[in-house]
Amino acid sequence: PGQIYIAPPDHHLLLQPDRIHLSRGPRENGHRPAIDPTFRSAARVYKQQTIGVILSGMLDDGVQGLAVIKAYRGVTIAQNPDEALFTSMPRTAIERGAADHILFINQIASCLIELVNEPLQEELLMSEEIEPDAHLVNRDKAEREQGNHPDNPF
Repeated sequence: PGQIYIAPPDHHLLLQPDRIHLSRGPRENGHRPAIDPTFRSAARVYKQQTIGVILSGMLDDGVQGLAVIKAYRGVTIAQNPDEALFTSMPRTAIERGAADHILFINQIASCLIELVNEPLQEELLMSEEIEPDAHLVNRDKAEREQGNHPDNPF
């Protein structure tokens, strides 16, 4: 609590139970780091406790990850594209139905505070089978390229 972690250049930031791991797995959406691997790993580990937020940005990085968070019954937030400097990331999340909340930037902090103070509706089930990070990123990328990703609700 009270800590902010940022992926360093050329590394994906992946979550595991009680730890954070850096991975040099394949680029996603042309980038490393990309937010999709972080969102997917958070959803798999923390399920409905996961909250994903997409802010101003280009292309669609994060949209697939938000959809995975939703599939695990987490909560997703997209910045209102009307105020975003670059609208495509939040707009794509909204258009694909991956955003539970569409908020202006000055509303996001209070929404997050409310969400983290809500009791969970059911017992949190931590994932017992956590794949090694590089294998997780490589498997996800290969499955998406084949159009066969198990967590892809699109």
